[in-house]
Amino acid sequence: MKDNEMYYGVTIGPIVKTLCMTSTPGGLWLASYIFSYIAKQLIIEIKQNNGDVLIPSSEEKDSEEVGSYPDHIIFIADNGLNMNKIIKGTKEKLGDLLYETFIRIDGDQFFTRSFDKNEVEKFVNEYINIHCIKTKNINNIMNDISKILDNVEQFNSYVYEEKENYFLTLFNGIKIDKDTKISDEDKINAKNSYIKKFFKILNEDNENNTQVKPQVIYKGSIKSVDDIAKVKDKQGYKISDYLAIVQADGDGMTKLFNDMGNDIEQVKDFSKSCIKYTNASADSIKNYGGVTIYAGGDDLLFLAPIISKNGNKNILDLCEEIRIKFEQPKFKKASISFGIAINYKKFPLYESFNQARKMLYEAKKLGDNKKKKDSTAIKLTKTSGLSVFLNFGNETETLKEFKNFINKYYISNEKSKQIKDSTNSVIYLIDNYRDLYNIAANNKNEREIENFFINMYSNPMQKNYQEFIKDTTNLFIKAKNDKEDKRFKSIIENDFNKDKNTELSSMLRFAKFLVEKGGKSNE
Repeated sequence: MKDNEMYYGVTIGPIVKTLCMTSTPGGLWLASYIFSYIAKQLIIEIKQNNGDVLIPSSEEKDSEEVGSYPDHIIFIADNGLNMNKIIKGTKEKLGDLLYETFIRIDGDQFFTRSFDKNEVEKFVNEYINIHCIKTKNINNIMNDISKILDNVEQFNSYVYEEKENYFLTLFNGIKIDKDTKISDEDKINAKNSYIKKFFKILNEDNENNTQVKPQVIYKGSIKSVDDIAKVKDKQGYKISDYLAIVQADGDGMTKLFNDMGNDIEQVKDFSKSCIKYTNASADSIKNYGGVTIYAGGDDLLFLAPIISKNGNKNILDLCEEIRIKFEQPKFKKASISFGIAINYKKFPLYESFNQARKMLYEAKKLGDNKKKKDSTAIKLTKTSGLSVFLNFGNETETLKEFKNFINKYYISNEKSKQIKDSTNSVIYLIDNYRDLYNIAANNKNEREIENFFINMYSNPMQKNYQEFIKDTTNLFIKAKNDKEDKRFKSIIENDFNKDKNTELSSMLRFAKFLVEKGGKSNE
């Protein structure tokens, strides 16, 4: 680095606050993309001023389908670089884009209101937080600058006099008077009008150099929660009315950054690996039938059905596929954790988003000093109020066995009623022979555990149950062992029968949900 050069760090926000403003897939996608757009515009200006951008990599092609620029930028530039001017210009560009979106609605189908350009631009300038720091003497590029940026983020600006939140207006679309008689399709078009116009204007901008093709748009229409949740050949099943929102984040990144030190080439190589990982993950999510909301750095946020669109994978399989993509040479000392929230399709998306964040926090707590993080925490909340919480170490036999168990018995429709009955039978057994079950559950002798289930299903009339019971017993034993190693945890909330030994019943209740038909059923 030259004598007249400095390390710069930029942080952009408020992302979480903005994501929580909307409860539609289109709004959530756009809320995330806006910050990726800001980062991209900043990077363009920084490079035009001879800045050397370290994070994120500009050598790898960014995705046209998802916002792939993270909220932190690290670069090297001349000490005299006027970042205030660059930040001011970027905010003005976003303000202009927002204003053009509001006033350029096609046709006269809906009543279009007037907007004050100065008010829109003033709001964007005050609402968007872009903080920049610069320093010369640091011991570690990634760790030191990231820590400074994390502290700077605590000093966010705010809108002094908010007459209207124009991002909320953007996400909510054109308001239709409650007395106006229009079709449901027109109501949807009105709600999504500004979102679609935003991307149309963006793609008409010759300076953008890319054609944005949001994953959330399909055949010209913005996907709804219903569109994402529906599973092929599963109409009438509960899972087609439930949606998963997943947040993933790298573990042990600080150790990785420590090894890089001030090696600029290593930092750049790491950044390239991040882009490759997030782009590949976004492709997997799309192929599965989900929608990536955010993919930047080592972070992912996406919406997905419980079972893939072609019916051959479940949400845990998708997370494993992403985990494998994360396992590349540049991440060899790191791991990845997942937080999954599954809720009814009418449950507010911003609430599911907060649940997924909590699940990610729980995943990163799992384990002890021997092995921690590298986990998947999942919470299913049913409309009845009953919820199932499962937390697996990603390397555990329990998670591997549970995925195989689901795919073997619960994916196909052919024997769904029989499997549901078999599952209910085991759950009933646990509930009604709880004392015997607890003795077996607390027994360290695996043979005694097997005998409990064998004796309970020794009736010749239960011959068809034998393979299922054998696999169930095996799953229980693996969960029990991993629980002792603090790499598996389970909780059933709002259940009539309170019990500490929920390893098996929690997994069975989750699995049974996959073959339940809509309407009332035994929860």
